[in-house]
Amino acid sequence: MPLELVLPGSWARRTTMPDAMDTDATTPEPGPTQKPGSGFEDLRRIVSLISRAVDTKQTRLVSRALRHNSPLRTGATSDLLTKAVELYFPEADPLRAGLLAQIAVLPVAEAAEATSMDVEGEEKAPEKPTEILPEVSVYLSLLVINAFIGAEMLDQAQAACEALVTLLETLNRRTLDPLTSKAYFYLSLVHEKKGTLPSIRTLLLSAHRTGG
Repeated sequence: MPLELVLPGSWARRTTMPDAMDTDATTPEPGPTQKPGSGFEDLRRIVSLISRAVDTKQTRLVSRALRHNSPLRTGATSDLLTKAVELYFPEADPLRAGLLAQIAVLPVAEAAEATSMDVEGEEKAPEKPTEILPEVSVYLSLLVINAFIGAEMLDQAQAACEALVTLLETLNRRTLDPLTSKAYFYLSLVHEKKGTLPSIRTLLLSAHRTGG
């Protein structure tokens, strides 16, 4: 399956890399969100689909999960993100503290928004996780980066993108490919907004060569 690195703005062309966020035209399975629900329930469905993709080694399911991510991209509050990190990350995971620190500097949503997004998942305390899939970890990191971009906190978004790209360079899992493509897209978008996109041209070309 070809993976595509999609760049924003004037660089908005598709550069072929191995294993992309391509559409799956053969099996129209229902997406993770068939009807509007709370943000937390949407997140659980997407994480479940990503986990199934890893279990079955079907990268296309990760791409499908990302295509159904719009409600969370536009509505994930700092409260929802905090609860997600606390739910899915083991307490001993070093990335957990880093993500919580990033979320802590995000603007706090109004109480009404937070309530509407997070009513699900409050009934009983879940079991403490002992491990987290790299794909889920990266997905949650992307949600935090998207929140930074939405809040126009571009310096924080850039730092988070760079840290995530560095982490992804140490991993070699095909089911991470769509998430890696999204990480590079966000990094490109941040630099475009800051007017510094040419500064990462070499990095993007290197990623393209490595992917090819």
